[in-house]
Amino acid sequence: MLPPEVLNESEFGAPDHRVDIYHCGPLFLQLEHSKELKFTTEEILAGKPREMALELRTPFSFALEKALRRHVSKRTETARELWRDLKSPGEASERPPGQPELPFGQAEPAFPAADPPAEDGSTNPNVSSSER
Repeated sequence: MLPPEVLNESEFGAPDHRVDIYHCGPLFLQLEHSKELKFTTEEILAGKPREMALELRTPFSFALEKALRRHVSKRTETARELWRDLKSPGEASERPPGQPELPFGQAEPAFPAADPPAEDGSTNPNVSSSER
């Protein structure tokens, strides 16, 4: 599926790295609808994929409508921004009890913190000292 800027650069702006962001939109739409979706050139130019995104539940509606904007300059800028948009609206309700929210602008670690070493100094708590 070609993004709007490839179909009509003079109206929607020059193609750049946000082509990849746009292509994530239909992929996530298909996952959310659990079926393959196909759009005609006319539907793409008219913004049909974005309209479908607006009908989704949060956080998908916000994140995908932004990724599927026809005008390049109005679209989600980076993959990190798309990821943030996908997870931010429901993040507080999904946080385990007792875990504080991070201050604005502070990113969560990419991987959970490692388990502390076992009492005997080993780093694998699942292996007993007799197995070592």
